[in-house]
Amino acid sequence: AAFGISGEDTIAVKIFYPSEDGVTPEDRTIPSKPLPVAMADVVIEEYLKVLREGLKDARLLGVYRDRNNVLYIDLSDEFRRNFYGDARQEYYLLKSLFDTVITNVAGTEDVRLLIEGKEIESIGGHFSILYGLKGIMN
Repeated sequence: AAFGISGEDTIAVKIFYPSEDGVTPEDRTIPSKPLPVAMADVVIEEYLKVLREGLKDARLLGVYRDRNNVLYIDLSDEFRRNFYGDARQEYYLLKSLFDTVITNVAGTEDVRLLIEGKEIESIGGHFSILYGLKGIMN
């Protein structure tokens, strides 16, 4: 394993993060998890680390998957409260999160975002996130 860490397999993943001109992928190595929910957990933790100040203060509160393979990602309120930007920046933030999960967590059909365990209308006021992120990505 990398850097002398023993006992756990690692896996190469692509973490997408919002940038000035869209969404930028970055290769990272993280612990490999066999279960999709556990994998999503590790991937989101890694994703939060690449976000700009304020947003990276958000904590992952939980990941849940329903029988339709929709992953629910529950983040702390900093993710909403510390977001600032226009519609384009909000889109890139949501797209980077969506792409990160869809690319790295096998079998995921859609991503729903919760804040503090609740469904919310929007992160920055430009896009409704009540029905999952896939609908926004077209």
